[in-house]
Amino acid sequence: VPEPPLAPRVNASVVWTGTEIVVWGGIGYQSRDLFNDGAAYDPAHNSWRALAASPLSPRSGATIVWTGDEVIVLGGMTLDGTLVDGARYDPTTDRWHGVRGLPGGAHDVDTFSAAWTDGRVVVADSYSTGTKVDASTTRFDDGIAYYSYDPTTDNWSLLASTGSPRGVEELIWTGSTVLSPPAQIWCGHHSCPGASTAGAQLDLSSNAWRPISTGPIDDGVGFNVWTGAALLRVAESLVGGGPHAMNPGDTAAWDASSDTWTRLVRAPITIVSTAVAAWTGHDAVLWGTAYDDSARASRSAGLLFTPYTKPPIVPTTPEEVAAQLDGVHGVDPILVPTAVPADWHADVSMRDGGYEVTYSGPQDERVRLAVSIPNPPPPTDTGTQEYGFRGDPQGLYQQQDATDPVTDRWLTWNEPGHWTGSSKAGVPYYLYATGVTDSVFWQIANSLTNVSDVPH
Repeated sequence: VPEPPLAPRVNASVVWTGTEIVVWGGIGYQSRDLFNDGAAYDPAHNSWRALAASPLSPRSGATIVWTGDEVIVLGGMTLDGTLVDGARYDPTTDRWHGVRGLPGGAHDVDTFSAAWTDGRVVVADSYSTGTKVDASTTRFDDGIAYYSYDPTTDNWSLLASTGSPRGVEELIWTGSTVLSPPAQIWCGHHSCPGASTAGAQLDLSSNAWRPISTGPIDDGVGFNVWTGAALLRVAESLVGGGPHAMNPGDTAAWDASSDTWTRLVRAPITIVSTAVAAWTGHDAVLWGTAYDDSARASRSAGLLFTPYTKPPIVPTTPEEVAAQLDGVHGVDPILVPTAVPADWHADVSMRDGGYEVTYSGPQDERVRLAVSIPNPPPPTDTGTQEYGFRGDPQGLYQQQDATDPVTDRWLTWNEPGHWTGSSKAGVPYYLYATGVTDSVFWQIANSLTNVSDVPH
């Protein structure tokens, strides 16, 4: 990548437009000079171009969004405090336009988070103002106000704050709601307890907030990546002890359709400062600074996380299973169930003197039929045992926990016949199931048929 037409800086505002990376503002790392210039990088042509001069004063850490037509820059910081003005940049004409002032005006501190939604920018303004009451007393006014901005009319509207989270670090447009992920509580000028708040989402059609479920790594600081259907959250900080214990690198996913969290594998390294947290369409990318314990130093590092996608289930018919079992030797009779649900898949494994068929359902149901001498665990206090199956009075049916409708189940019996794996008469069979109801289990068990009687 060629050198950009910009002085070196940190805390610049960066956004991807679909064709260019736009960089604007920032502060010199050593000089502490503030900037109000910018440039755009075109990766297709590996080239930079300088942006036209902006109407905004120099600043760092401004909030920036892409609308599909324009880049909108809002707020930011100077060495003296925060700013609340903004401007719009059109990359096709290389021209800037001013943005009408925020309705709430300026406070001592204004920290913006923003997201482009369906035709408007939604902004969270975490504000704080201190007012001197007398020589020894200052009254603080802290809070979070929500606004929407329509760039076509250059108008702001106040949004609901009732039911909103007590802290905002990022806003994400899910396609139907504005999501505020778990965040540190906003304390403004007050001493902060270091606690976090669960996430919430704003329905713009009804202008109403509703909470999302509490997640396993809500407490502490984390990085968020929206996949289009779920929120991936990676913990940066350590929270010790109790049910909410959290280690750096702990990862969880929030499913928007079910409002449920799932813990995922922990990241192999801890990113402590992230410049990039993005979704590629298939993977989550985090790039920033990691602390190397062995070297006792920080270094640039990145993570690529690919969520596991369960492959689609390809149904298997009893006839297909029977055809595969033609290769089994040393077992007579060879049994196969004929009443397995039609959308289940079967995996057949064969070994000398035996076989095993494992059926998988779309809701993670599992049923296994095998020729083997089983050894099921003892049932729990709420488990049951019954005897007698297919003419074997010692046949055992065991439920691990009768209070659970989809508990683990075992059915073991000795089938009249011959098995080369044992000198005893008969064939030891077992049928194991998890995730299925009693009725489905017995539907399968009572359909066991000699493979020679199944057309194939």
